Amino acid sequence: METKAKKQYVNVLFDEKLLSRVDDFRFRNRIASRTEAIRWLIKAALDQKLTPKGE
Repeated sequence: METKAKKQYVNVLFDEKLLSRVDDFRFRNRIASRTEAIRWLIKAALDQKLTPKGE
């Protein structure tokens, strides 16, 4: 029998400029929801094994 991966709820705060960039990305790529756009962006960054640098 197949088991589904357990999902967890995570709260994240964004400043207006970053959230605007997420929304622009979402609309340009016709992604159905903001949540899905954020999930896609996180997966893409992790797949590329990006490392943080100073802001």
